[in-house]
Formats: sequence, C-alpha cells, structure tokens
Amino acid sequence: MVPFCEVDAGHARAEGEGDRSLAHWRTVHERFWREHSADGRGLDDQMPVVCERFTLVHPVPSS
Repeated sequence: MVPFCEVDAGHARAEGEGDRSLAHWRTVHERFWREHSADGRGLDDQMPVVCERFTLVHPVPSS
C-alpha cells in the first residue's frame, strides 16, 4: 500500500492499460475515484492505494 501520489511508473506500466504511462494511470484512476466516491471527497493524494502484482503460475495453453 502506498499513497496515491507515490504510485510509480513501474506499477502503471505493469498494469498495462492505455499507453502504460504514469500520467495515463493517474488520469484514469483519479477520474474513477472522483466519480465513484461514496463520501463525495473523491480523491486525496495521500489516500492509500493497494498495488498488487500477480505471477501467472499455470498459463493457459494457446490453441
């Protein structure tokens, strides 16, 4: 867990969305949290963000 403002470019790239840049990641995630915040606060640069990485253990065979 890291504050929103400390999510790094490596995490944004690994997430693989958009152009995989940190700027894109921040824009998309900020918009989401502002639109879907239950308390109206929306987004705070210090709010905790869970950054997880997963390892594919059993790949699906290609057809």
